[in-house]
Amino acid sequence: MKPQHPNTQQNTQTQAPSNFTFLSWNIEGLINKLSDHDFVNFVTSFDVVCLQETFATASFDFGIHFDKFLVVVSPAVRLSRMGRSSGGTVLLVRKSLSDYVTVVESGVDNILCVRLSKMLFGSDKDVVFIGTYIHPKSSPYYQDKEYDCTIDELEHVVLSIHEGDDVHFVVGGDLNARIGEWGLEVTDDG
Repeated sequence: MKPQHPNTQQNTQTQAPSNFTFLSWNIEGLINKLSDHDFVNFVTSFDVVCLQETFATASFDFGIHFDKFLVVVSPAVRLSRMGRSSGGTVLLVRKSLSDYVTVVESGVDNILCVRLSKMLFGSDKDVVFIGTYIHPKSSPYYQDKEYDCTIDELEHVVLSIHEGDDVHFVVGGDLNARIGEWGLEVTDDG
Protein backbone atom coordinates (compact mmCIF):
# COMPACT_ATOMS: atom_id res chain seq x y z
CA MET A 1 0.00 0.00 0.00
CA LYS A 2 1.37 3.40 -0.94
CA PRO A 3 1.58 6.14 1.71
CA GLN A 4 -1.25 8.63 1.58
CA HIS A 5 -0.46 12.32 1.55
CA PRO A 6 -2.33 15.52 0.85
CA ASN A 7 -2.32 16.81 -2.68
CA THR A 8 -0.36 20.01 -3.02
CA GLN A 9 -0.84 22.68 -5.60
CA GLN A 10 2.21 23.27 -7.77
CA ASN A 11 2.70 27.04 -7.81
CA THR A 12 4.21 28.63 -10.88
CA GLN A 13 4.38 32.06 -9.24
CA THR A 14 5.42 33.15 -5.79
CA GLN A 15 2.17 33.05 -3.87
CA ALA A 16 1.09 31.71 -0.55
CA PRO A 17 -0.14 28.12 -0.93
CA SER A 18 -3.56 27.26 0.43
CA ASN A 19 -2.29 23.95 1.86
CA PHE A 20 1.29 24.18 3.05
CA THR A 21 2.93 20.78 3.60
CA PHE A 22 5.98 19.51 5.51
CA LEU A 23 7.63 16.11 5.32
CA SER A 24 10.26 14.73 7.69
CA TRP A 25 11.54 11.22 6.98
CA ASN A 26 14.48 9.06 8.03
CA ILE A 27 15.08 7.34 4.71
CA GLU A 28 18.14 5.23 5.65
CA GLY A 29 19.96 5.94 2.42
CA LEU A 30 18.96 8.24 -0.42
CA ILE A 31 21.00 7.34 -3.48
CA ASN A 32 19.35 3.97 -4.24
CA LYS A 33 15.86 5.43 -3.70
CA LEU A 34 16.31 8.11 -6.37
CA SER A 35 15.59 5.56 -9.13
CA ASP A 36 12.16 4.87 -7.58
CA HIS A 37 9.73 7.27 -9.28
CA ASP A 38 7.07 6.75 -6.59
CA PHE A 39 9.57 7.78 -3.92
CA VAL A 40 10.69 10.87 -5.84
CA ASN A 41 7.12 11.92 -6.69
CA PHE A 42 6.01 11.50 -3.07
CA VAL A 43 8.94 13.47 -1.63
CA THR A 44 8.68 16.27 -4.17
CA SER A 45 4.94 16.72 -3.57
CA PHE A 46 5.70 18.58 -0.31
CA ASP A 47 6.67 22.23 0.14
CA VAL A 48 9.36 21.67 2.80
CA VAL A 49 11.13 18.33 3.12
CA CYS A 50 13.70 17.12 5.61
CA LEU A 51 15.35 13.78 4.85
CA GLN A 52 17.59 12.22 7.47
CA GLU A 53 20.22 9.51 7.23
CA THR A 54 20.79 10.22 3.55
CA PHE A 55 24.27 8.65 3.83
CA ALA A 56 25.17 11.11 1.03
CA THR A 57 28.60 12.72 1.30
CA ALA A 58 29.60 16.28 0.43
CA SER A 59 30.37 15.27 -3.17
CA PHE A 60 26.74 14.23 -3.87
CA ASP A 61 24.87 16.78 -6.02
CA PHE A 62 21.34 17.11 -4.59
CA GLY A 63 20.54 19.88 -7.09
CA ILE A 64 20.49 17.45 -10.02
CA HIS A 65 17.76 15.38 -8.40
CA PHE A 66 15.82 18.17 -6.70
CA ASP A 67 16.10 21.03 -9.19
CA LYS A 68 12.76 22.60 -8.19
CA PHE A 69 13.95 23.01 -4.59
CA LEU A 70 16.33 25.18 -2.63
CA VAL A 71 18.70 22.67 -1.07
CA VAL A 72 20.42 22.94 2.33
CA VAL A 73 22.72 20.02 3.17
CA SER A 74 24.63 18.63 6.09
CA PRO A 75 26.58 15.77 4.50
CA ALA A 76 27.04 12.33 5.98
CA VAL A 77 30.40 11.61 7.58
CA ARG A 78 32.49 8.46 7.64
CA LEU A 79 32.98 7.39 11.27
CA SER A 80 35.42 4.58 10.56
CA ARG A 81 37.81 3.77 7.77
CA MET A 82 35.89 0.66 6.73
CA GLY A 83 32.28 1.71 7.35
CA ARG A 84 29.76 3.57 5.25
CA SER A 85 29.07 7.24 5.83
CA SER A 86 26.75 7.98 8.73
CA GLY A 87 23.96 10.51 9.14
CA GLY A 88 23.46 13.20 6.57
CA THR A 89 20.52 15.56 6.45
CA VAL A 90 19.02 17.50 3.57
CA LEU A 91 16.39 20.22 3.78
CA LEU A 92 14.45 21.00 0.61
CA VAL A 93 12.21 24.05 0.12
CA ARG A 94 10.17 24.52 -3.03
CA LYS A 95 11.85 27.24 -5.14
CA SER A 96 8.51 28.85 -5.91
CA LEU A 97 8.45 29.91 -2.24
CA SER A 98 11.95 31.43 -2.27
CA ASP A 99 10.69 34.98 -1.71
CA TYR A 100 9.38 33.80 1.67
CA VAL A 101 12.42 31.79 2.77
CA THR A 102 15.65 32.64 4.58
CA VAL A 103 18.23 30.00 5.47
CA VAL A 104 19.28 30.27 9.13
CA GLU A 105 22.75 28.95 9.92
CA SER A 106 22.74 26.72 13.00
CA GLY A 107 26.48 26.08 13.16
CA VAL A 108 25.78 22.44 14.08
CA ASP A 109 26.05 19.37 11.82
CA ASN A 110 22.68 17.85 10.92
CA ILE A 111 20.63 20.76 12.27
CA LEU A 112 19.24 22.67 9.30
CA CYS A 113 16.97 25.70 9.66
CA VAL A 114 14.87 27.84 7.37
CA ARG A 115 12.77 30.82 8.32
CA LEU A 116 9.43 31.05 6.52
CA SER A 117 7.84 34.48 6.35
CA LYS A 118 4.59 35.07 8.21
CA MET A 119 3.23 36.39 4.90
CA LEU A 120 3.32 32.82 3.60
CA PHE A 121 0.85 31.70 6.25
CA GLY A 122 -1.05 34.92 6.92
CA SER A 123 0.23 34.59 10.48
CA ASP A 124 1.37 37.05 13.14
CA LYS A 125 4.82 35.40 13.38
CA ASP A 126 7.38 33.85 11.08
CA VAL A 127 7.87 30.09 11.29
CA VAL A 128 11.30 28.53 11.72
CA PHE A 129 11.44 24.98 10.40
CA ILE A 130 14.26 22.93 11.88
CA GLY A 131 15.12 19.62 10.27
CA THR A 132 17.55 17.47 12.17
CA TYR A 133 19.18 14.11 12.63
CA ILE A 134 20.47 13.44 16.13
CA HIS A 135 23.10 10.71 16.32
CA PRO A 136 22.42 8.30 19.21
CA LYS A 137 23.97 9.35 22.50
CA SER A 138 26.70 6.67 22.42
CA SER A 139 27.60 7.13 18.72
CA PRO A 140 31.27 7.38 17.67
CA TYR A 141 30.11 10.55 15.86
CA TYR A 142 30.78 12.44 19.11
CA GLN A 143 34.44 11.37 19.42
CA ASP A 144 35.80 14.62 18.02
CA LYS A 145 32.97 16.90 19.19
CA GLU A 146 32.84 19.22 22.18
CA TYR A 147 29.42 17.80 23.04
CA ASP A 148 28.14 14.26 23.54
CA CYS A 149 24.53 14.66 22.47
CA THR A 150 23.20 16.86 19.69
CA ILE A 151 19.87 17.21 21.53
CA ASP A 152 21.57 19.79 23.75
CA GLU A 153 22.87 21.60 20.66
CA LEU A 154 19.36 21.60 19.18
CA GLU A 155 18.11 23.28 22.35
CA HIS A 156 20.83 25.94 22.03
CA VAL A 157 19.88 26.58 18.39
CA VAL A 158 16.19 27.00 19.28
CA LEU A 159 16.99 29.30 22.20
CA SER A 160 19.39 31.44 20.16
CA ILE A 161 16.84 31.92 17.38
CA HIS A 162 14.05 32.60 19.88
CA GLU A 163 16.24 35.02 21.86
CA GLY A 164 16.43 37.44 18.94
CA ASP A 165 12.86 37.11 17.74
CA ASP A 166 9.40 35.82 18.57
CA VAL A 167 8.70 33.05 16.05
CA HIS A 168 6.82 29.78 15.81
CA PHE A 169 8.92 26.61 15.55
CA VAL A 170 8.36 23.35 13.69
CA VAL A 171 10.97 20.70 14.49
CA GLY A 172 11.09 17.56 12.38
CA GLY A 173 13.59 14.81 12.19
CA ASP A 174 15.02 11.73 13.80
CA LEU A 175 15.86 12.62 17.39
CA ASN A 176 17.04 9.11 18.33
CA ALA A 177 15.33 9.72 21.65
CA ARG A 178 16.38 6.62 23.53
CA ILE A 179 15.34 8.03 26.86
CA GLY A 180 16.54 4.97 28.78
CA GLU A 181 20.11 6.06 28.02
CA TRP A 182 19.42 9.51 29.47
CA GLY A 183 18.61 8.13 32.92
CA LEU A 184 15.18 9.78 33.06
CA GLU A 185 12.77 8.63 35.71
CA VAL A 186 9.04 8.15 35.35
CA THR A 187 7.14 10.48 37.65
CA ASP A 188 3.49 11.00 38.44
CA ASP A 189 3.67 14.73 39.04
CA GLY A 190 1.87 15.55 35.78
